[in-house]
Amino acid sequence: TTLCTLNLFVNQIELESCSKYFKLNNAHYFPHVLQDEYLLGPSTDRKIALFNISWCSKKNLIRKGIPELLEAIKLIKDEGIDIKLTLAGLKGDGTEFLLKKMDQLKITSETNYLGMISRDEKINLLRTNEIYVQPSHYEGFGVAIAEAMGCGACVIVCDVGAVREVVGNCGIYVIPGSPEELANAIKKALFDNNLRQDLQKNAYQRIYD
Repeated sequence: TTLCTLNLFVNQIELESCSKYFKLNNAHYFPHVLQDEYLLGPSTDRKIALFNISWCSKKNLIRKGIPELLEAIKLIKDEGIDIKLTLAGLKGDGTEFLLKKMDQLKITSETNYLGMISRDEKINLLRTNEIYVQPSHYEGFGVAIAEAMGCGACVIVCDVGAVREVVGNCGIYVIPGSPEELANAIKKALFDNNLRQDLQKNAYQRIYD
């Protein structure tokens, strides 16, 4: 880092902390951007359901908060609420862990793991599922969150890393590691149509601008 003539950072947190720690003289903020395909806004054919995409290495699933998401689905199911979650992502050493967790919680009817999907399939799922849930313990940026916002989804996230730089006040924030709080946030997004639709509209506008 210190031997480079130019340092680029995708979030303000690392720009400020690394510049200070390494005494960088030529460091700049250079965030990720989305292709136009992710700026289509919501589909007119949407369903009130949840979606998440995460690479299925076990460490990544844990960092992304997927175990807590599954536990939140269990809590919501136990209240007698009809809930559907679609999961996608490249298979890895955590795939068996994921499927076993779904089975242990007895939520296989409420969850659907697709595995690897194409970009077009991902965009379609982001546009047709009302809510994108990514309760990560850390994010250096949150590209999938930005993609979901660009596709007009209501996002539920944790205020960690650079997530707030991406989401601003256009999402629902929860404490990382809390299935109970996550379940409450999901119910709020499910049942408060005005809140959900306002967040979708504002999220899309934030990314589009």
